[in-house]
Amino acid sequence: MNTSLTQRFIVCALDGDGNFATKEAKACSVACALYELASDGFVKVARDDDKVRCEAQLPVSQRDLLPLYDYVEQHRVVDADKLLEHMLGKEFSPFMASLCDPLREAGLLVTDKSETTFVPSPDARKEIVGHVVRALDGDEPMKRDDAALLAFIDGAGLADDVFGREERRDIKELLKDRKWDSFKFATTPEGKDTFVSAWNDVEKVYAPIVREYVAKH
Repeated sequence: MNTSLTQRFIVCALDGDGNFATKEAKACSVACALYELASDGFVKVARDDDKVRCEAQLPVSQRDLLPLYDYVEQHRVVDADKLLEHMLGKEFSPFMASLCDPLREAGLLVTDKSETTFVPSPDARKEIVGHVVRALDGDEPMKRDDAALLAFIDGAGLADDVFGREERRDIKELLKDRKWDSFKFATTPEGKDTFVSAWNDVEKVYAPIVREYVAKH
């Protein structure tokens, strides 16, 4: 199954009881979806005022993000903080169902008897995390979504939960001094540029929106 960036984040963010492991993780799930829509050119997030507007019609292949896209389309222009407030309120259940039902059908998530609580498959999380680690090690191409996923995982305070000891040490080293050139994925200029671009985009635009929401709640 081809999973979206937001679906991969959710697999990493849910714990064994089907709850988001941190308060930041729940907010990041919506911010990650917004980032994904913006990166793919379906919405635009203005950096100067965090206004969100539609840019292109959402294709069937990305209907897992339809609840968030529909809200933006209906309002034409919406503040990013109001978007998070809405999606994390009464619209959160439809948002999660849209993302998680395909994952359940593919066996990447399982549900309880009520069919409302989603729990990640250990193998699914292992594969998603393993791909990020291989990209960081330079064993696979560093893609924009890999860098964004790591940025959202770190911002949500999930790194200690999803990465092993050695990987956590490498990631802390990577983020401590921001010496991107010395890290393994920067074996090619493209790898470094891809990582830095995605990381900075998340840090400058989406992380502040999440922090503001968490501070209010």
